[in-house]
Amino acid sequence: VEKRMGVSFESERESRQYMRGPEHGIHPLADSWKSGRGIKAELRETDCVKTATTTAR
Repeated sequence: VEKRMGVSFESERESRQYMRGPEHGIHPLADSWKSGRGIKAELRETDCVKTATTTAR
């Protein structure tokens, strides 16, 4: 993939070393493959009620 896309994963990883922790917008559990802990989101169906302030885009 690196050769085909013309990128180096190692150099990309090195260039992002400063991006650690919540101060850079990275949640502590974002890299579950490193820590073994993660976030689980559960989706549920809900009713969407149209209100007077609802506008179409």
